[in-house]
Amino acid sequence: MQLKREWRGLYEAAMLELNRAELPNAIGAARSAMEERIQELRAALDGDGMNSTELREIADAQHSLRSLERHECDPLPVSHPALDMAAREKAS
Repeated sequence: MQLKREWRGLYEAAMLELNRAELPNAIGAARSAMEERIQELRAALDGDGMNSTELREIADAQHSLRSLERHECDPLPVSHPALDMAAREKAS
């Protein structure tokens, strides 16, 4: 049960993280806890659907984290000759 609470708490913390510099770490911690929980659930797969419900919840949470990461984390710098020239012209 500890891992069940852990992934949810870390997921919520990532979703509520306001510091953009800390956001990638929060997302990574949540993802790691989710992966551990997925492994635990698959190892103990039961027939009453309880594990499959939580697996769906984790999949939904993973999707939300991907969206958060895509929209809030700093993208890699993009360099393009036209952008570089425009920046040089603006600086002149």
